[in-house]
Amino acid sequence: MLKIEKLPVIFLVCAGRAGGGLLHSLLDSHKQVITIPMELKFYEMWDRLSCDEIKSYEKMVETWTTKTKINRLKIGIHYGLEENINNYTNCDFEKFTSVFSSLLKNIEINSRNVFLALHQAYALSIDQKINKVKQIIEFCANPYHLEEALSDFPEARFIQVIRDYRGNYSSWKQYFLNTNKSLFSIHGLKCNSLINHIHSQLAQATKIAKDYEKIVGSSNWLVVRHDDLHLYLKNTMLNSKDLKIMNY
Repeated sequence: MLKIEKLPVIFLVCAGRAGGGLLHSLLDSHKQVITIPMELKFYEMWDRLSCDEIKSYEKMVETWTTKTKINRLKIGIHYGLEENINNYTNCDFEKFTSVFSSLLKNIEINSRNVFLALHQAYALSIDQKINKVKQIIEFCANPYHLEEALSDFPEARFIQVIRDYRGNYSSWKQYFLNTNKSLFSIHGLKCNSLINHIHSQLAQATKIAKDYEKIVGSSNWLVVRHDDLHLYLKNTMLNSKDLKIMNY
């Protein structure tokens, strides 16, 4: 039932506001790639929703189609600040749900199979030709759950997006102003300044990414500069190591 289970899997990782969404959207336009068009964070959500405790395929389908970003496919494809204005989607959500359900009904319920079923269901919901696909790419963003990803997909490869810290700061600043109306993030009794937030995000994500790069090896870990996507898009996408790691 899982026609894509032998496809190579690539995880796209980055720190917050590093520009991973841009690269993801560029890769999403390639016919040989299956990728759900959002920052899915599959393994983070798997843990957060206690999916290991879900034994029935009906409950698993309900969980992923109602409690995750997947439900946004009903009305649009959402990235960051555009989520309030972007209302376009080419996903047949009823077909997606039906295929996802039929797949899980006939396979073992575990994180690897659910991950693959989600991506196969999405591909079929947009009438993508699976026999033409060469890669699965998941935009997991932060690198905090790569241990689980490697457990399910030991041969997985990774693309890390990094950004000039000045651009990263500017993006976080605009995000804070748009969402908090100030340069402080307030959650309950905690008040976190923009500077502290950026330092924490970048320092933690960078350290974890470097640790995993050592584990999987540099040949399976590709670093792409967000700034190069703006300044040298064609060269970055076509003439670098991207070709080798993507097997195009």
